Amino acid sequence: MNELQKLIFNEGERLIPYVSHNEDELIRHRSSYVFFHQVILADLNQKKKNKSPLRIVDLGFGTGYGCTILSNLPNSSVVGVDISEECEKFARIYYPRSNVNYIIEDLATYIPKMETFDYAVSRGVLEHVPDGLNVIKDIKFRNRVMIDVPYDEIPGNEHHVITGIKEDAFNHLENCELFYESLDGTIYDESTRPESANMIMAVISDPQLPKVSSLFQFPIPPVITDDLENNEHGTSDNNKFYFNQAEQLLKRVEEVVETTDVVADIGCGIAPMVYFQPKLHLMIDPWQEYTDILSHRHADDKSIIVLRATALEALRSFGDKSVDTIFLLDVIEHMEKDEGFDVIKEAERVARQQIIVFTPLGFMSQEMELDEKDGWGLSGTVVQTHKSGWTPEDFSSDWLFYICKTFHKVDHKGVTLEVPHGAFFAIKNIRDKSVAAPKIMSDIRRYTQLELHYQKWQEDYQRMQEDYQAITIQYQKLMSENSLLKSLLIIRVLRKLKLIKI
Repeated sequence: MNELQKLIFNEGERLIPYVSHNEDELIRHRSSYVFFHQVILADLNQKKKNKSPLRIVDLGFGTGYGCTILSNLPNSSVVGVDISEECEKFARIYYPRSNVNYIIEDLATYIPKMETFDYAVSRGVLEHVPDGLNVIKDIKFRNRVMIDVPYDEIPGNEHHVITGIKEDAFNHLENCELFYESLDGTIYDESTRPESANMIMAVISDPQLPKVSSLFQFPIPPVITDDLENNEHGTSDNNKFYFNQAEQLLKRVEEVVETTDVVADIGCGIAPMVYFQPKLHLMIDPWQEYTDILSHRHADDKSIIVLRATALEALRSFGDKSVDTIFLLDVIEHMEKDEGFDVIKEAERVARQQIIVFTPLGFMSQEMELDEKDGWGLSGTVVQTHKSGWTPEDFSSDWLFYICKTFHKVDHKGVTLEVPHGAFFAIKNIRDKSVAAPKIMSDIRRYTQLELHYQKWQEDYQRMQEDYQAITIQYQKLMSENSLLKSLLIIRVLRKLKLIKI
C-alpha cells in the first residue's frame, strides 16, 4: 500500500478493492452495491422514462468504490458523503467520475438537514454513527432508502458504536422490508432467510412503489465479476482506470484534460492536440517537413509558435514551472528507454499544471523502410520507428493511468492486427506550482513602454494631489480671514446705529 492507501485503510474498516481485505470481502461489498443498483434499475424500467436526472446519495462512501457502481445508472448523478478528508482525497484520485460529487460531513449532522434525493443508500456505515439507526427516519427521499449494517454483531470492534443489531431495531420504520446477506455475498429476503447472516438490510420504500421482494427471485447469488464497474467511465484499480473500448477511453480523457493557457505540444508531427485552444500553443517536432507544414498552416495564427527540436532539446530550454501543460502524444515509444525517462523527468520539471502522455501498452512493433512513406504520406519514416515499450509501472505512483487493452486494431499501414494491441494515457496533475527563487537576483531591468507610461502617470497624479492639498489650505486660510473682516464690519455698522457701545 502507498501512504494514502494506508491512511484510508483505517485498521481494516474501509475496503480498498484489489488492495486490502480478501476477495470474499470484496464480493460481499460489491454484491450489496450491485443489489442497490438492481433495485433502482428495476424501478426505472417500470417507469420506462426518466426525464429528470436521477439523484442518489451514498451515505458513507468510504473509498468511493460503491459510487462508481451507482454512477453507471442511466441519467444519474451521485453524491457521496463521508466524514474523513482522506476519503474525499482517495475517491477523487482513484474513483473520479463526472457524475459523482464527493463531499465531507458528519452523517449525524448531514442527515437531519439533508436535501431530498430519489434514492439513499448506505453500506456498513451507520453502525459507526451514534444513534445511527434512529437517524434513518430523517433521511429525505422520494423512492427508496437502502441501508445495510452488521447482523447481530458481538461487541469487540472499537469502531462500531452500535452492535447486536437485529430485526427489532427497524420496527420504528414504516414501509420497511428486511433482507440478509451471507458471508459469501448471497442476498436473501425474509422468506428465504439463512440460518446465519453477515449483514441485515432495511429497504424503506414509497408506498406507491412495489415491494422489492416482488421484483426479484430470492436468494440472489453473489456478484463475482466486476461487470458493473465496466461502465462508460471504466473500471478502476488503484490509480489505473480500464476501458473496454477505445472510444470510452478517449471520451474519459477528454473529461480529465484541463484547459490551460500555455501548452508545449511535443512531437506533434502535423497533427497537434485538439483538446482545447490555449492562448499560446508551442508546436514542437524534430522533423523539418512536419514543422514546415505546421508553419505554413498556422502562419496567420499569432497564438501558435512552431519549433523544430527534439523533445529533450525543447524541454531543457524551458525554465522550471514555465509551461502549463505538456503533451507527449505517441512520442516516447519513438525513443530509447533511457532518453524517454529523461524526457519524463524534464517534463515534470517544466510543467506547472498537467502532463499528458499517450503510448502503446508495452512494445508495439513499428518498423519502416527508408523509401517508405509515413502514415501521413510524408518522408518522416526515420522518426516513426518504435524503439521502446512502456507500461504504467515505468511511471511513479503520483500519475494516473487510463488504459484500453484493445485500443489498436490495425497497424501503421492499416492492416488488421491478429490480436489487438493496448494503449494508455499517463496523466500527472501538478498542484504545487511554486517556482524557486534564484540564488542571486538583481532589480535592474528594462521597463516596457506601458510600464514607463504608468510610472509617469503615477508621478503626475502625485503632483496633482500635492497641488490640490496646497490650494485647499490656501482656500481655508482665506475663508478664515474673510470671516474676521466680515465680523469687524458688522460691529462698525452696529456702533454707528448705536445698537452697541463697544
